[in-house]
Amino acid sequence: MRMATPWKHPDSGIYYFRRAIPNELRKKIGKTVIKESLGTREPNEARRLFLDKQTECENLFESARNGFVITQKKATELAGIWLRRKLNEDESQRDLDNPELIFDTNSDTKDLHSYYDHHIEEMQEAREGGNAYRVVKDEINDIAYSENVPVINSIKGFDVLVEELFWAKIRYYQTINKRSDGDWSTDVEEMLKKYPVATNKSQVKAEGITLQELFKKFKAERQPPEKTADEYQKVIARFIEVNGSVSAECITGSMVREFKDALLKNPSVLTHKQRALSLPELIKSVGSNYSGRRLSDGSINKHITMVSTVLKWAGNNSYFDDNWNNPAQGKLVKRKGSKKEIKPFTNQELEKIFSSDAYVSGVVTKGGAGKAAYWLPVISLYTGMRLEEAGQLLVSDIKQEDGVWYFDINESESKRLKNKSSTRIVPVHKRLIDFGLIDYVDSIKDVRLFPLLKADKYGSLTQNWSKWFGRLLTKLNIKDSSKVYHSFRHGMKDALRNAGVDEAISDAITGHTNSSVGRTYGSGYNLATLNKAIQKVNYDVDAFKMHW
Repeated sequence: MRMATPWKHPDSGIYYFRRAIPNELRKKIGKTVIKESLGTREPNEARRLFLDKQTECENLFESARNGFVITQKKATELAGIWLRRKLNEDESQRDLDNPELIFDTNSDTKDLHSYYDHHIEEMQEAREGGNAYRVVKDEINDIAYSENVPVINSIKGFDVLVEELFWAKIRYYQTINKRSDGDWSTDVEEMLKKYPVATNKSQVKAEGITLQELFKKFKAERQPPEKTADEYQKVIARFIEVNGSVSAECITGSMVREFKDALLKNPSVLTHKQRALSLPELIKSVGSNYSGRRLSDGSINKHITMVSTVLKWAGNNSYFDDNWNNPAQGKLVKRKGSKKEIKPFTNQELEKIFSSDAYVSGVVTKGGAGKAAYWLPVISLYTGMRLEEAGQLLVSDIKQEDGVWYFDINESESKRLKNKSSTRIVPVHKRLIDFGLIDYVDSIKDVRLFPLLKADKYGSLTQNWSKWFGRLLTKLNIKDSSKVYHSFRHGMKDALRNAGVDEAISDAITGHTNSSVGRTYGSGYNLATLNKAIQKVNYDVDAFKMHW
């Protein structure tokens, strides 16, 4: 009798587990065959994992013969698995190259609040009418597939699972409803404490230390910022999806190349269903004829560099043989003309921005954080400030000396700057004073100049606001990918050049670094010199003449 063995995919080389379900159990289990990726190309590892899967299958078949039961604990656990995955997918999608295109709901023409409120109302009506299953059917199928759990409605406890998934889905919609409006106040981890943590018996464990284990040690020693650590974790997970959880010392250059090839085919904007797929599944689903936007060179190289950094750290710390060479070294991609260039807004685009609701009627959504929607763009237009520099300003940072108002851009416990040269003073342009900036400053009773800006989980005050601004640009039909908030900073640099301001003074105003050793001597330009330069800046924007 021939022993069952792992099946090797002819294209990817990844091994799979396949097992036909006995005829008498197919109706109970709800499928005819079980097929799962073993996540490895190593034959010995595949055989070990295959045996584990065989045992799981036998237990599944035995449970089917004795009659399935979904307990309250199991139902809550499955609902928690689904909720955590969906919230992670949503958060991950907001980190893509174009975070404004978050949902496949035509967000530029639909009010996201109405969209999610409608779904919540629809779900509640369905439940009151005794048909809760209809609104969680897709989620039940998702759980059945991903967790290999037979959840047909004849199983005892099926109604308990429907109820748990119903409330998990309500919590999901309520959370992303807030996120779509820039409100990240929901404590996801606290919410998920309501759900028991599932045990993943199928997690791959390779001989030798794995890339995931190395990253944990790397993280413990280097202690990167939370946001950076999360980015690393996502990259490591994607690499494992492509190559399996092999021993890190066994990672080859061809594995890194395959990872890069997969990333080159990766769309930059995903639908809800696509975000639930692994990287290989995603590439297969979009097909070879996909013509939409894909990840930029910068994003791909960031992935490869992070893998390389962890491996290099491991090599330097003697986790590998002395003859080991970093397989990710030199694998970066550089396509001609692919670098994303940020361009200044044109006068016509500035007209659209400064004729929007925030400037004409003073009406903004919650995501615009009140007067931040009004002041942040004009401040950056006339100072070249980075978004976070402007967003984290304190009322006490607007000062006056010898009759000249200026911004004191500094770092403190509550404020972070990009680099040393970012610390500077920037005179307030006379147009900002004409617009009423000083009156606004005097009216604020808070410590911060824009108190309605809410920090994300990484402490950034403007990360979520930037997404609101991106949606505003889409609404104003400014859809050129080279036009983003940072375009104000580029516009200021051009305005200083056109006014004949010396480049060194321009750099001092905008906080740009310069390689000249001479510029590091002395204390820099005085306020009077900087003020004379900045007052030369002028924009030919009719909206300013109309509304101020």
